[in-house]
Order: sequence, then structure tokens, then C-alpha cells
Amino acid sequence: MAILSRTFILRIFIIALLSLKNPMLCIRAPWLSTWQTFTQNQPSPTVIPHPLNEYPAKVDVQIRVTEGSQQQIFSGIGSCQRDDDDPNPYGGIVYIYNHQEVQLYTPIISNTPSSNQDGVFAYTGGAVFNGPFAGKYATADIRVRVWRMCDFPPANFTSANVYTVSTSGSSYTDIPHNIGYYPDLIVVQLKLPNGFVSEAQGAVFKEQAVSSYNIVCGVIMAYDSSNIRLWPATNGIGSGQYGVFCVSDGWSTTESAYTYSSADVYVQAWKFSISDILFTQTDTRGSGISVSSTITLPQPFNIDNHIFLVQSQAVDGSYINYMFEGAGSALSDGSAFFARIGAVVYSYNQNEINLWYPGAGDYLIFIGGTWGYGAPTQQSTTASVSVKVFKADSTLPGCGCSNCSSDWNTLTTTCVTSPPDDIANAYKIVSYNTTVYTCMPGYQSNGGKSVIAYTGTQWEQTDFNCTVLSTACVFTTNIIVYNITTLQERVDDLKKNLTIDTRNTSAYRRSLTCASDPRPSAAHVGYLGICILCVTGGLLLCADLSRLAKSDENEHYYDY
Repeated sequence: MAILSRTFILRIFIIALLSLKNPMLCIRAPWLSTWQTFTQNQPSPTVIPHPLNEYPAKVDVQIRVTEGSQQQIFSGIGSCQRDDDDPNPYGGIVYIYNHQEVQLYTPIISNTPSSNQDGVFAYTGGAVFNGPFAGKYATADIRVRVWRMCDFPPANFTSANVYTVSTSGSSYTDIPHNIGYYPDLIVVQLKLPNGFVSEAQGAVFKEQAVSSYNIVCGVIMAYDSSNIRLWPATNGIGSGQYGVFCVSDGWSTTESAYTYSSADVYVQAWKFSISDILFTQTDTRGSGISVSSTITLPQPFNIDNHIFLVQSQAVDGSYINYMFEGAGSALSDGSAFFARIGAVVYSYNQNEINLWYPGAGDYLIFIGGTWGYGAPTQQSTTASVSVKVFKADSTLPGCGCSNCSSDWNTLTTTCVTSPPDDIANAYKIVSYNTTVYTCMPGYQSNGGKSVIAYTGTQWEQTDFNCTVLSTACVFTTNIIVYNITTLQERVDDLKKNLTIDTRNTSAYRRSLTCASDPRPSAAHVGYLGICILCVTGGLLLCADLSRLAKSDENEHYYDY
């Protein structure tokens, strides 16, 4: 019976753990567009429709180039941060999206008021950046990866349209997530007045606008174990224009190039299970630190599905321990014209991840100038840089749900699955796409499969059953619910009934009497002890008498 009780308690404990954090949650493979070849100065934007018919939870733009004999993947960016009136090379693809399409904005020559022919699709930053190779790519293959909300497990934290960012508002916006640990992935989406969505970034490539026809746009994001902080490009410094998002001259051939000064903020944060994190590595990097810029992956990872992420954690300064995301391309070369910058640029393929970061004179992390104008600054020449690969290849509909629905406006998902079968004399605990069976008290398992999973279309079959114990009493349990007062009274009664007066115990009575011992040896030991005590006392007495006698003799001597 004791074995049954321990087994029963263990299963209940496992069920509780499953209810708190299901280890079988997953990320579904994204929707993929086809690869398209882009050439320098082609018309912009390029519109790629997607079939989701809802706002995506995450969008990733993959920029595939060839370096030597290998292909490298760079990533799109959430806002341009600059226009083509600034000198020197720049690279990247700016993207925004809605419930129907993704719009890609690529560098072009605008000639208003000046032109820059150095815009490309991917750029490693030039001589200022340390890295495995220098690259500037005027042609590339481009595709889009799109995840719906139901492709992800329910987020550990969400905030829908509670906060706003503005160029004329606060220097920064704090969003407490209060989940007590660092999320593995955070997506900060900015809903613009035109209904499209941009995304916050983690790298600064231009400190401020230096002339009236320059523009600086975007929102910088970082987070720690309790808080998310957003720094929008802020008015009040320099003579140029600022926006939380823009695709100004040098990025768009349309008349209605976007520049927006405010946006509504939507945030989702996830903490994934260990099985969802395929690879992670962290190194301290910066000027003068000798660490390889190429990180070799332990095995080939699928670039179609998996999520590759690079983050820099501040090890000093005003925002120590905050995590800043890397950039998928360099928007400037770090020259003096752009003043101070802070960025880690990365590319990847199935076998490796490559990193570029500034050398002496620039920073891996920077907050200052228009970014957080008037707030504490951050200038980190070294940082703890992490690379991660998240598994995202599940083929289950709704990631295990037979019917998953979502509402992006409130960032909520509803997962419904057909119920698993009942088993006689067994408890059934269902947690997302996992069911655990355990026998009721008085019954024993046949050893069949007690944990089953939902396959996406149906529940796994099991031969688990429970039969009456043949060698033990069958018993039932009644559940009694007490309030606090009644429960305390019950405890007091139990303590009173279980309390024993120590003066009535045999141990106490024995402590008041001497126990007899009839053995002759015991008597002899007792007599010997008495003799030793008497002899010792006699010797002491004799010593005292001799001193007394001498004292009397001395008194008589002085009398004469």
C-alpha cells in the first residue's frame, strides 16, 4: 500500500509540473515565400502577399548572398534610421507588414537633395567593423518568413496597445513584464497610423541628424529580467527630422514615402523549453578581446524554419544586464559623420554564425543623442554576446491544437482540442496537447502508456487501464473543505488528544528512584567507591589537622 501511495503522489507531482509548463510546446514552421532575385536600385517597395489573413506574430526577411564559396543569410530591419543624403555605404532591407502583405523597401538613388549610390542589400560595416570578412552586396536573393500567433506557444507576457512611443513624448518607455527571468525571445511590434506594423531594433547606426534635410528614424529596444525599455528617436537634438518609423528618400520610389512620429506598441515575450533551444553560446567581445568572429554550429541547422538570434548584454554602464538585439545589416560604416554608433551585425548559414562589431572608438551598445535624449546614456566597448538557434519546425496544425484561434489586437490565443478518451477508475489530466492518466486510490495500473500526446489530428492510443487491487483493501476518500477557523480548531483538538503528560511516563518515574542491581560485582564496585571516598576525605582531614597543630605551637612560642 505504501508503494501505491508513493506512485500516486509522484504522478500527481508530474501532472502539476505539466500544468505549470508543458515541455511539449513547440514553434511551428513558418510560411515561406519563394526566393526572388533583387538588383541594385530596383523600384521600391516590393510587395509580397502572405496567406495568413491576420497580423503576423513575427516576420523575418532573409537576404541570401554568396561570399566566396558559401551562402550567407543577412536579415531585414524594422526601420531605416537614415536616408541616402548621408555619405558612405549602407545596406539592408526595411520591412513593414499587415494582415495581407509584407512590404520591402530597398536602397535606391533619389537625388533629393543629394544622391548616394552606395546603398546595397547587405553590408558588414566596412573597415571600422571587426569580422570574418568585409562584404557589400548589390545583388541578393530575398524571401520572407511569416509566423501566425498560433504557430507559437502562448506568450509568457503580452501587452497590446497599452503603451505608445512618440518622437515628442518621453525619452524612453518602460514596460514591466514581471515574469522574473530573461525571456528567450521578445517581439516589439509598432502599429503605425496607416495600419502597417514595424518592429523595434537593438542597434544604433546614427546618433543624430546633422542637417535639416537628414532624417533619423526607429525605436531601440532592450530588456532585462523584469523590464522592457524602448527608446524612440526623439525631437530636441539637431536640426533634422525624426520618426519612430520612416522610409524616406533613398528607400522608396513612391510619392508617399512614410515618416511617422508615433506608434502603438504590441509586445510578446516567450520563455522556451530546453528542447526548443537547439544551440546557445555566449562570449565576451569587444575591442582588444581575441575571440573568433565565426561560431561553428555543432550540426547543420535548417535555415528555412529555425530562428537565429544574436543579442548583446551590457556588462557595465547605466543599463547593465540589459539585452540588445543584433542587426541583420550595417546602416553605416561607423565614420565620424555618424558620430557614435553601437551595433553587432550578424549573418548565418546552416553551419555557422558570423559576427561583426566596431573596434576602438565605437561601441557594441550605445544609447545617446536622439536615442533617449536627456536620459542616461550607454557606451559599451565590450559586451556579453550570445547566439541562439530556436527550433521552429513543427508540422502540427496550431502547434498541437486541433482548433487554434487568435486575436492580434488583444494578443490572445484560444486552443481547443478534441477531448481524449476517459478510462474507467482513472483520473485524466489534460494540459494543452498532453494527457496524463493515473489510477484512483484502490486501483492499480496494468503498466500501459499513461502519458499520451495530441498528434495534430487525434490523440495517441493507449492500453492503459486500472483494476481493483487484489491484496489490499479498496477504499474511497472523501474530500472535506475546512475554513481557516475550523481547521485551526481541528488542529488544536488533535494536539490535545495527542499530548502526553511527561510526569506520567515510566521514564519520569524511574528518574525519581534508584534501580537495584543484585549482581555481586555491582556491590563490590560500590564498596570500592565508598573506600576511595573515605580515604581521600581522611587524607585531606589529616593535612588540615597538622597545619592546625603547628599553628598552636607557634602561638605558645611567642607567648614566652
